[in-house]
Amino acid sequence: MSRPLILYGNLSSDKLELLARALQQGQAIIYPTETLYGIGCDAINETAVSLVYQAKGRSTTKPLPLIASDLEMIKKSCDLGGVPKNLFSFWPGPLTMLLPARIAFAKPLVDAEGRVAIRISASPCAREIAHALGRPITATSANLSGKPPCSTKDALDQELVRKIGIGAFLGAEPGGGAPSTIVSVTPKGTVFVHREGAVSKKELQEAGLVLAGQDS
Repeated sequence: MSRPLILYGNLSSDKLELLARALQQGQAIIYPTETLYGIGCDAINETAVSLVYQAKGRSTTKPLPLIASDLEMIKKSCDLGGVPKNLFSFWPGPLTMLLPARIAFAKPLVDAEGRVAIRISASPCAREIAHALGRPITATSANLSGKPPCSTKDALDQELVRKIGIGAFLGAEPGGGAPSTIVSVTPKGTVFVHREGAVSKKELQEAGLVLAGQDS
């Protein structure tokens, strides 16, 4: 197995071009999000997505989360109908929404209801990489299945780094802490919290959102 390509320093245009080209060619990268290091690949490339699952040892029955560069990218790839406007106040940030897919994402990324888990990351590096590719990228945590996620370069499993092949340790390291909160919107317009993480239920309520099961 060849040595991985490791990039350090600031996120320059040359490095972005290199990463975008690698993603277009079906490769995966390790890169920083606002909370943890993630594994990114082109979310519409079935082969690349399969390689990420294999590298992590993760079951393909568990969809991977995605990161988009901005709201326009999400509008092009997902249906935002019925989403309360107050939810958008948490973007960019660690709030993942389950949204109906409008484009042909790789099959393992789409749940039984035709939704993908997607967010706009607060990490400039993550957003710029997605922007350079022109499509959402996967954002599963950079760890082997069953092992703890990592917020520092030194904590990353070197076997996983070799399997992925490219480490983009650019800009600020992740802030650590809880992973992103995962929510969906019910037909009644309330917010169902699938996983409470970096954004608390209290913060959602303080933003004027009604949680599923909460008296309105």
